[in-house]
Amino acid sequence: GGRFENRGAVSNRYGLARLATGVVGDVSVSPPNSLNAVGIANDRNNRVAVSFRAIVFSLDEVFGRPVSIRKVLIPKLDPDAVATPANDVTYLDDQIRIVRGG
Repeated sequence: GGRFENRGAVSNRYGLARLATGVVGDVSVSPPNSLNAVGIANDRNNRVAVSFRAIVFSLDEVFGRPVSIRKVLIPKLDPDAVATPANDVTYLDDQIRIVRGG
């Protein structure tokens, strides 16, 4: 297994607001034939299971003035759920990787 972090920044083109998002979680190889969150089986053994640990939203600027509004969400997964969040690798070579979430 391993960890991942994904960050994004959004700026309104008119300068009305600036905000950021961040997602942190764990990844591991999904077992063969496991189901993703939309119920599709891992029949090609090309899936990585995703366990989200925290999702952070922050508002950094409004009308050109700095602000500091931050919301942290801690997802609570159902331990009895058969289907889990995952990413399927649909294409992979030395230059590019394409994944589909589900």
